[in-house]
Amino acid sequence: MQFDLLDLLIPPHVRHWIAIAFVCAAFVGCKVGPQYVVPHADVKQDWTMQSHPRLMGEPANPIAWWTHFQSPVLNELVATTLQQNLTLREAGQRIEEATARRGVVVGNLYPQSQAVTGGFSKSRLSSRTANFFSFPGVFEPDLNPENWSIGLAASWELDFWGRYRRAIETADASLDATIAAYDDVAVILIAEVASAYVEMCTAERRYRLASQNLDIQRRTFDIATQKQDAGIVSGLDAAQAETNVGQTAAILPTLEIQRRQASNRLCVLLGRPPVDLSSELGVSSQIPISPSSLAFGVPADLLRRRPDVRRAERELAAQSARIGVAESDFYPHVSLAGNIGYSAEDLGKLSSSKSSSGVISPQFAWNILNYGRIKRNVEAETAAFHRLAYAYQASVLNAQREAEDAQISFAYGFDRAAALGTAVNGATKAVEKLDQSYQAGTIDFGQVYVMQAELVRQQDQLAQAESSIAMSLIAMFKALGGGWDFQFGCGEQTIIHTASK
Repeated sequence: MQFDLLDLLIPPHVRHWIAIAFVCAAFVGCKVGPQYVVPHADVKQDWTMQSHPRLMGEPANPIAWWTHFQSPVLNELVATTLQQNLTLREAGQRIEEATARRGVVVGNLYPQSQAVTGGFSKSRLSSRTANFFSFPGVFEPDLNPENWSIGLAASWELDFWGRYRRAIETADASLDATIAAYDDVAVILIAEVASAYVEMCTAERRYRLASQNLDIQRRTFDIATQKQDAGIVSGLDAAQAETNVGQTAAILPTLEIQRRQASNRLCVLLGRPPVDLSSELGVSSQIPISPSSLAFGVPADLLRRRPDVRRAERELAAQSARIGVAESDFYPHVSLAGNIGYSAEDLGKLSSSKSSSGVISPQFAWNILNYGRIKRNVEAETAAFHRLAYAYQASVLNAQREAEDAQISFAYGFDRAAALGTAVNGATKAVEKLDQSYQAGTIDFGQVYVMQAELVRQQDQLAQAESSIAMSLIAMFKALGGGWDFQFGCGEQTIIHTASK
């Protein structure tokens, strides 16, 4: 059987109706609802501590900010995390999901329902029923008729009021928000990796300092015990020395717990089961060194770089479009419905123009009795818009606060570390001299007891102060939204860590 497939599905005499429908759709340009404009958000011109010497150094690199620490281990950890972290992969799948859902929404611009139909039926009619007509020799009905049919049925609501175009705006903005959420996950993960690594190094540094002091205190305890056995001093010296030994020894398990827990957290970030990474990474007692001064741009950069701020703004844009979708229910829904096809008793006659059939039916529906509910729905969507607008403005303020807090910690952290370094130097010299004097028998043990405990405390505080400088720099770059647009090579493949990944 030979026939034109286009003529079979769409007969020439109904094509002009379809053309008219497309022309109507092409001239539909009205979109009810508000036109979205990004709301105003208060942003400062300069940082509060803009003139501080620590904030007037070389321009900071917010894209690959962890390289400021000049740690190959940290660089490798960040690269591995961006490739293997499961939370980041989950966020990536949300982008795939949002992209697919946007495609579904776009499809509503075209006929919302369509189906190709076809069938075959064979019947047996009774010749004993009422109104049965037969004229032997002239007309005898076929008591076993067959019927072949094929056709296309469709229903299309025209987007006169922008209902579907507003829905596409919502889907576009929601997709943008999902991409920004992915970037935000990357920013948080990189900061957490750097923080966990710094915590491991800090715990190792504090552990080694405590171990060194413990060795000194144990030697002093041995000397005090020997003097006690010789009857030179009372048992008080040995008891005080033993107290220092016990207190310092008690610090070591706490630091080991901190180091191992930081290692476990780092493993999860790397997408692997928890293990002790110290030997694998070659973790040393050297805390990653921060630059002594950096310049961090201007607060307005936050609106561009912070993914959470971009996400809040895109969610607001999506909600604005939802108002238009809700308002479209005030107006009639205009649609075209119809079907075209061919029907014949013989399959061979199915392609004949005489076998064609079709109907097109313009329709409208207007929910005039539901205006109260429609109005309330518009009010609800509008209230949601205002709520998200306030959330967006709050996110801008919070971003500035986080950046300011981190700058304060970074700038003054060096001053605190320098002061503690001076205190440690003095305490170290004092302990050495007091140990020598005690061994010579020129002083009692009370001064040694106090200064040994003080040295442990001062060295531990210095290690924590140096760690706080690194942590404040990490917090600063996290506040700036650093790292989501980083690119790095991995063998033959280039991993681009951006929203489109």
